[in-house]
Amino acid sequence: MVAALSDRVLSTCCVSAYFCAVNIWHKIPLNQVLPSAKTVEASKENWAALMERKKITSNQRDVLSKALKRQYRSIECHIEVEKNILLLNNSNAFTVTTGQQIVTALGPWMVLYKVATAIKLSKVLADQFQSHYFVPIFWMATEDHDWVEIAEIKKGEEHLKWDNPTGGAVGRLSCDTTLDAIEHWNAMHPEWLVSDVVMKAYQDHATLGDATRWLVNQIFGHQGLVVVDGDDADLKAMASELFTAELHEQKLFNLAQSYNCVHGEIEIKPYNVFQLSPGKRFRVQNEIEAQTLLAQNDLASCSPNVALRIFYQESILPNLAYIGGPSEQKYWNQVAPFFADLNIPQPLFILRERGVVVPEKWCRKWESLGWNKDQSIHPKECFELDLKIKYGSTEPLSELKSSILSAYDSHYERIELEDATLLNAAKGDCVKSVQMVEQLEKKIQRARKRKEEETFSFMERWALQVTPKNHLAERWDFWIFDWQKNKHIVDMLIDQMDWEDPSFKVWSY
Repeated sequence: MVAALSDRVLSTCCVSAYFCAVNIWHKIPLNQVLPSAKTVEASKENWAALMERKKITSNQRDVLSKALKRQYRSIECHIEVEKNILLLNNSNAFTVTTGQQIVTALGPWMVLYKVATAIKLSKVLADQFQSHYFVPIFWMATEDHDWVEIAEIKKGEEHLKWDNPTGGAVGRLSCDTTLDAIEHWNAMHPEWLVSDVVMKAYQDHATLGDATRWLVNQIFGHQGLVVVDGDDADLKAMASELFTAELHEQKLFNLAQSYNCVHGEIEIKPYNVFQLSPGKRFRVQNEIEAQTLLAQNDLASCSPNVALRIFYQESILPNLAYIGGPSEQKYWNQVAPFFADLNIPQPLFILRERGVVVPEKWCRKWESLGWNKDQSIHPKECFELDLKIKYGSTEPLSELKSSILSAYDSHYERIELEDATLLNAAKGDCVKSVQMVEQLEKKIQRARKRKEEETFSFMERWALQVTPKNHLAERWDFWIFDWQKNKHIVDMLIDQMDWEDPSFKVWSY
């Protein structure tokens, strides 16, 4: 017991030591990177009022807690997760939720930022309201069927995608295809191996949903993050009125028409319910299909689309806030008026943290070059400006090209007077002369880059880290590779989360 406690204290000390290793190197104004994203401020009074509105019955809490225990029964969940599942029975317990499709190996950095923001907000609220409990939730979108968005691994310039031989809700699918793909990735990229921990998730579990729950528990369990799988008959029974109203009277579509928001970030369908069956998930498209599904009285086979899922989630959780990205913010705003009509208390939508993690020595190099930190997501532009300052124009022979064009142009009229058939030949010679100058100009530019080879190499490394394949790294690079090298990066970033700060962060470590 004493030894175990000592190990825990040592572990805590190590983590604390690592916390100071991640720092904000620079903040870029959010509108320069994500113009449409809006941060939200909430006072202590706002949260208190929201808690008063966001009550659910003791029976609902009991159903929720039992459903989660059942979902976790196949894995050895972390003690902090067990505590939080039990806490959900308490009338003073509330949730802070984020969600994501069950992307392979937990996907790009934005997923980590979502989860980290949810966990940090739960901690902040716990400090503010010490007689209440706040449980971070990860809602697995196991019922989606968009395989293309989850069957991929991305790192730097490399991108592996694979096909799915079957269909239906992705959370119910076998892990075999994903496991084969990861093994193929490891064979092709020994420099970026997917670790044994991740492999174990897909080797030891029957479905992608189970594998994702296990992996989330391995990485975030010590932070008490609870995974919720909405593909659950008892949880859907809690929202039976919502599903029935959608199938019986096209509730969301009628509301969207009344608020003139059928089209937006998402399209609100006449029916926003899918029917699940083995290997299939198809949308209800007409009244006959809706009535047939109602007659079956089988809520387990009902599956919400992206619009209905918001209200399903909020009807079964005592949820104070949903953490999402800029695209999610748009469609949450689109359906926000529906909450009052559906008699579901509306949570706050909190924009997840956003940014990029860069080695500290790279940041020092950037500073030594005197480059503008606000341009740190545009390193190529900084490099080209640097060349221009050192060597003049990025087109060093532009004056020579202008002189050639002007000289020929001033003689075209005389040439035409001498012999009109020679005019095209003269213009052709002009083009050739300019092209020869442009070829020489490229040689000069290459010579410059050779002189600045170290800086050029640094610029390329930075660009690959920050904007791989011309995407923001948070939406492209898989963070699992960094976690494998430093398991403390999760806790370090959780400590850094500040969702109220309207900026795009560059973190150094």
